[in-house]
Amino acid sequence: MEKAQDGSTQIVDLIRAGKIQLVLNTPLGPHAHSDGAAIRAAAIAVNVPLLTTLSAAMAAVSAIQAMNKKELRYRSLQDHFANQTHS
Repeated sequence: MEKAQDGSTQIVDLIRAGKIQLVLNTPLGPHAHSDGAAIRAAAIAVNVPLLTTLSAAMAAVSAIQAMNKKELRYRSLQDHFANQTHS
């Protein structure tokens, strides 16, 4: 894909159009910060999850893999702590 610095808004347009579901933006290079700012702003504006470090991306991948291995269970915070005191 072209860089925003080259006059392309392709990435930003795709984010705004709902065609991108997750943004991993790790700026590197002389123009990366200005490009990254536009990409991050677009992601935030349309509530697309935004990760800005490789360690965050690795954690997200691990979490997604864990969710696929077993059914996700949820409970209220009160139930969580009530169960801990009875263990």
